Amino acid sequence: MSKDTGSDPAASRGSTANPTHHECWKCGYIWQHGRSGEHICSDRLKEKVDRMQAALERIERWFGEFPETGSFWDNDSRRPMSYGARYGSNGERDFMRQIAREALK
Repeated sequence: MSKDTGSDPAASRGSTANPTHHECWKCGYIWQHGRSGEHICSDRLKEKVDRMQAALERIERWFGEFPETGSFWDNDSRRPMSYGARYGSNGERDFMRQIAREALK
């Protein structure tokens, strides 16, 4: 595997002549100006693909996979309230979006 230093001029962060950080244009690796930017893009890209794959598999299999709400329908805590009842369909959507958002980091 070849190593990359992200030497593409477009990889520098910021618009100043003396940037404080640089970003690899291939994989998003960030390093401090003046330090070695040596890294292996394929390792970082593989990690990202694996995170996204796991999230997509979870979303594809999904059927009511919501966390407990801690809310109940009655005062004596016998009937737990579902995620959809507590937060509505937008809450369910936002929960699934969060799974995807975490995978895209």
